[in-house]
Amino acid sequence: MRMKRTITFVSLLFAALTTTMAQSYSYEFVDADGNIVPNDTTLVRTDAEEDAFGGVQIASGLKVKNVSAPANYSVRIHTTITKIDNGNVQVCFPLNCFNYTEPGNYKSGETKMAADEVKDIQSEWLPTAYGECIVTYQAMSLQPMGNLYIEKGGPSVTLHYNYADPTKVNATKKLTGAVEYYSLLGHKATKGQRGVIFVKQADGTVRKVLNR
Repeated sequence: MRMKRTITFVSLLFAALTTTMAQSYSYEFVDADGNIVPNDTTLVRTDAEEDAFGGVQIASGLKVKNVSAPANYSVRIHTTITKIDNGNVQVCFPLNCFNYTEPGNYKSGETKMAADEVKDIQSEWLPTAYGECIVTYQAMSLQPMGNLYIEKGGPSVTLHYNYADPTKVNATKKLTGAVEYYSLLGHKATKGQRGVIFVKQADGTVRKVLNR
């Protein structure tokens, strides 16, 4: 009986370690405060502002951070647009800007980053009329293999941009209530867990909470 329990414990421990490793990425998305945005998070963006050319833009607010990638690795951003009612999505990473007007899968340029370095992906939706745009960003690591690079998938974050007519209350009404909780490392947490946790709400927005 003791042997069976030991084997079971080891199996559970291995499964837990495997899950933790699976959630660890060389690069992570972070918010304006430097907090890691958990993988597979959906964020809602509604704050429109004037751009330098007299138009309107809604920024993603996302940056990418090198959390564990060696100096010879590189990172690029994959951009997948599933809906765009009008306007264009712009991604300036690392330097060159790319503009997309149709649904599809797109790749940015790549760059090396020092340990703990943070780069703004400088992405926004530039609408020309009221509507919605849904974009998923994924940070891909390029790992050297001889003279070639092997591209490995990283964390992804979906942005639901909404440029709504302010006179239409229902168009800007947000859902309430928290649906999921995460720790600083992106692991599932509980509502009352002590320390800093991220609360993912029903409308997809994520906020930081400090429980003492």
